[in-house]
Order: sequence, then C-alpha cells, then structure tokens
Amino acid sequence: MLELQWGLECGSDVVLKKMNKSRFFSVEEAGRVIRDCHDAGIRTSLFILVGFPGETAEEFVKTLDFIRDNHAWIDQVKSINSVHIITDTVIHKRPELFGVKLPERDYHYLWEGEGGNTTEERNRRIAKCSRSATNSASRSLKPTSRKASSTTSRPKSPRADCRPTTRSAC
Repeated sequence: MLELQWGLECGSDVVLKKMNKSRFFSVEEAGRVIRDCHDAGIRTSLFILVGFPGETAEEFVKTLDFIRDNHAWIDQVKSINSVHIITDTVIHKRPELFGVKLPERDYHYLWEGEGGNTTEERNRRIAKCSRSATNSASRSLKPTSRKASSTTSRPKSPRADCRPTTRSAC
C-alpha cells in the first residue's frame, strides 16, 4: 500500500510562514491533499511540531482544529514533537530575529520564546495534541454489527487511526 508521510508541522498558515514552509503549501492545500490521497487509497501520516518560535496559543489551537477537522482522512499521526534549536541554524545564530532567548547550556530544548513559549508550555501542547489525535481516532472507530463481530473496526471510507506512535518531550 502506498503511504504519504506529510511533514505538516502545524495547522496554522501564520506559523508555516514563520517556518518558511508557506512557500510549499497552505493549511487548506494540506487538507485537500490529505483528503485526496486518502480517497485515492493512499495512507496518510502526519508529523507535527509544536512550539515553533512565534506560535501563540491561538495559532496552536489551529493545529488541534486541523487534526479534528481532517481526522477521517488521516490514517496516523506519526509523531508530535517540540521544536529543538539546532546548532548553526538561523534560529541559533540569530535568536533575536525569532524572539528567542537561549540559555548557555542545553539551549536545544531549554530555549524560551515570546508569549510564554517555554519548555513546560511546549510539553503541555504536545500532550494536548496527542490527546486530540487519540480522541479523533476514537471518534472515527465504529463498532461492527453484533451479528458479525463484537470488535470494533474502521469504516471503509473515511477512515482514521490518528493515534500518535510517538510522543516526544523535550
């Protein structure tokens, strides 16, 4: 079976622009591709990033909304991770451009951003996103007829198994 593994990152066009990914796709386009792939029989899997510098609580909710609104076409959320600052990237070299404060040690994951973007907040967002993906998957599962089986099965279309396979904390 074919599978599309999509580095969606988030459900916010504002944050995609900050990531410089909006030149590749918009949130609306991502939703359409996921639905079209699913409807064509191609499994769809997502990778989500939370806490990119500049991601506000309002922008984060858009990621939760995207998962909820598209859960019937998402076969799996492969991972939900916090943004880590990688050495020698533009965010590391010019943190002030992104409103980021880097501590001397362990800056990769202990960095802080504007608007309360802390390690603790990013971990909370990972947990919320994980619950949203899991709850979306649960809503899409329907029991089969009692005559046929007492187990649950997914409907043929649309289907979903949005449970994240990994949940990474910083």
